[in-house]
Amino acid sequence: MTYDLSDPGELESFLSRFGLFAKKSFGQNFLVDSRILDQIIESAELSGHDFVLEIGSGPGVLSQRIAPHVAQLTSLEIDLQMIAPWKVIMKEYENVSILNQDVLDFIPEDKAYKVVANIPYYITSPILKHFLRSQRVRRPDLIVLLIQKEVAQRICDSKKPTLLSWEIRLFGTPEIICGVPPGSFSPSPKVDSAVLRIRMLPKPLLPSEHMDALFVLMSLAYKQPRKTLLNNLMNVGKWSKENIEITLEKCDIDLRFRPHQLNLAQWTDLLGILF
Repeated sequence: MTYDLSDPGELESFLSRFGLFAKKSFGQNFLVDSRILDQIIESAELSGHDFVLEIGSGPGVLSQRIAPHVAQLTSLEIDLQMIAPWKVIMKEYENVSILNQDVLDFIPEDKAYKVVANIPYYITSPILKHFLRSQRVRRPDLIVLLIQKEVAQRICDSKKPTLLSWEIRLFGTPEIICGVPPGSFSPSPKVDSAVLRIRMLPKPLLPSEHMDALFVLMSLAYKQPRKTLLNNLMNVGKWSKENIEITLEKCDIDLRFRPHQLNLAQWTDLLGILF
């Protein structure tokens, strides 16, 4: 029997066979909107040569859409109870596998791959850092994630970048593909969502040997984003006010600037002097 898990009634009936339901503790909100599922697949630009990693597969709503288009699909699911229903849904496919593993412990093979997933929103930032910043992990060629809309908007806001924005923009170019209303999920989350696509740059905007130090500096500078860069750096206790003022002037940074007002050149100039 073939199940269409994008049908809310069929999804609920299927899960009830296993005595299962969406668990809030795992951030499980299953996508049950065929239109959005199609947009995710289209935006991932899948081909028969692609290796795809899916995070938080649940019973396989998105998995069964990805599998027909790719060479190999590896799904990660931390909820052990979801493994059995996933295998039932995906039994007709020979190019799939599932691992009961925390994504933050997963090290992909050293070959080209894409990440396509409806992830638990509460670990959005750790997941992105794991696949972009970790020296142990080969970066994917493309990332397509269903995440909280507000977070996606902040990531893509080039006029007021956050620390997370910088952590992504140094490695790739983010864009919002579409918004996703709460009613597209079962159960419905309390927030609006969005499909975010990140295209990897040919190489990061900064050499890897300087990357960790830059993120340390940015973390200090963004400690209280509404305060000026001068005040945030003074609060570190490592440099005197006079030293910071001289440094900012050397880097052509207005003493009234807040962290989001700096460009990459100013960040790297600041890094070269302070670290």
